[in-house]
Amino acid sequence: MIVSRMLASILHSMKKIEEVLTNYIKTENADYSILINGDWGSGKSFFYEHSIKKLIAKEKYKPIYISLNGISDISSLQTEFFLKIISALTGKENKTMLVMGKLFSNVANVATKFFLKSTVDDIVKDIKVDSFNYSNYVICFDDLERCKLPIDEILGFINNYVEHHKLKTIIIGNEKEIAEQEKYHQQKEKVVGRVLSFQLDSNTILDAILSKYEQHSDFSQLLENNRKYVQSILIEYEISNLRTLLFGIDCLRVIHQKIGDKTTPQIIFFTILISFAFKNGAFAQVKLNEPTGLDSIDYQFISLLKHKDAQERRGETEEKDEKQNPKEVFLNLFARTYLYNRVDEYQYFHSIFLFINTGYFDSELLSNELKELEPKVVSPEVDELNTLINPDFRKLTDDEFEKLLDDVWKKALDGVYNIYNYAQIFNYYKFFSDKGIFNLSTQEILENIIVGLDKARKSTIINEFLIENLMHFASDTPELEEVKKKIKSIHDDLQQEKFDSNASEFIEALEKGPNELKEQFLKYSVAIPIFKYIKAENMFRKMLKADNETLLMLDLLINDRYRSVNIGEFLHEEIPTLVKLKNLVDDHLKKSTLTKLKKIHFDILRDQLEKVSNHLKATMKK
Repeated sequence: MIVSRMLASILHSMKKIEEVLTNYIKTENADYSILINGDWGSGKSFFYEHSIKKLIAKEKYKPIYISLNGISDISSLQTEFFLKIISALTGKENKTMLVMGKLFSNVANVATKFFLKSTVDDIVKDIKVDSFNYSNYVICFDDLERCKLPIDEILGFINNYVEHHKLKTIIIGNEKEIAEQEKYHQQKEKVVGRVLSFQLDSNTILDAILSKYEQHSDFSQLLENNRKYVQSILIEYEISNLRTLLFGIDCLRVIHQKIGDKTTPQIIFFTILISFAFKNGAFAQVKLNEPTGLDSIDYQFISLLKHKDAQERRGETEEKDEKQNPKEVFLNLFARTYLYNRVDEYQYFHSIFLFINTGYFDSELLSNELKELEPKVVSPEVDELNTLINPDFRKLTDDEFEKLLDDVWKKALDGVYNIYNYAQIFNYYKFFSDKGIFNLSTQEILENIIVGLDKARKSTIINEFLIENLMHFASDTPELEEVKKKIKSIHDDLQQEKFDSNASEFIEALEKGPNELKEQFLKYSVAIPIFKYIKAENMFRKMLKADNETLLMLDLLINDRYRSVNIGEFLHEEIPTLVKLKNLVDDHLKKSTLTKLKKIHFDILRDQLEKVSNHLKATMKK
């Protein structure tokens, strides 16, 4: 209902602009101009081309369009004005025929003067545009703020035709961007009779987009079928910049060309959202070759963030002293800005994210993402939890609340939920206990939650960003702090198990050849210190079994991984493993007989390991 009212209001504003322009065009001997004022990219020029021109023609007038962008002297403007006037005239007008006759009689003279580099004034001086009858024309001067002429000169030029020739004139510009503001407002009163504030409504924007893609029938049909959905996105994020939206829609067109009817509402939403965020500079500081964490944002992430924000508003938490992780700052800001109210529609696609940020579209990666994407079906247990652990629980009926209070508690004790949910479960049940509607004390709730957490570890998928958000703020009760410590302990255990498994897979690649080894290195960016979890002895044993080509690849990959001038800030935790590995290689070279080629490989690897270890130490944060 709110959206409908907003649409009606915006659409009414656009109709009012057209109505004012129609009345102006119909006014005889009008001695003033109309200014259409709006921000850059808002679609003012597009509105002229697709709406105002039609309106002018409907009233039996002829439109003339001149862009003032870059014009720096009056003679250039006079020439542009002259050429546009001539091109607008038709053979049916007697006066025009006379003028054109005059023009053609001077063709040779004009050409001669042009090639002799005479001034523009010399070329057109015999063509008396001041004597034309302007009563059938409406002229538009666009890009007022981009004109290089002093503002009093350009407005004086326009005023000459408005005041003395009654030429109906529409000026398009962005008043905020005009350099000489004081002089502009002094001169404006003499020329401009009415200022119309401009902003395209979503219906007009979508009509414009559909008309642009008419030749792409399948894509145009996709947009038409999803019109209301796209419209809701424009309103939600207040996307009124036509250039920004066209950028996003054109990215969507390229994607649609590759995947056709697999272009789901999730892809439409993600493409428009990321395009809008990109144009707003949201990813300016993001390193595209490192994990951004955008794939970790889901309902649970937003729920935790909302809970934290609510605590802050109530003054119940204090921010910890240590500096906040930049990646956490970025994720929280992105989530608050773009996904606070629409996370249920959000699905991350790395291929689309890279396409929008770099211009390179990896259609094969998107195909793989779509294959791996399983429909997000919320289990009944999680749905119950989300309904109860929610500020809107008071909307439930008494029977619904009683049932959920009992069912969620039993499932929490059985370890059904993700470990990261248990802090909120504790908070809500403590709240219910404090209100006298749950028959366990705070200490009893704590003890039961700890039991549930031990069971929940079996079904939990670790999430680094959820744990960072959970631990960032101090707890308001010692019992909650204990719950969080337990969650962190389980998280760390699960993470260690995961990295142990990854480390094992990593060193196994040494026996599978150079390509498999390269794939393993590429999996771990500088944000993941994989060598921290590798046992040097295990890796060394695999190195002894590796072939020469794989050892060469290992040397190249190690060199590449640690090239950065500040790599120690990120991978200093890998130093002990690398030093130990270097010592093992060194000892083996002293004690064992190797083939000549193997000895060269291990000599080079020892030096490489020593070099990168020293580089890591030198580039650590002091």
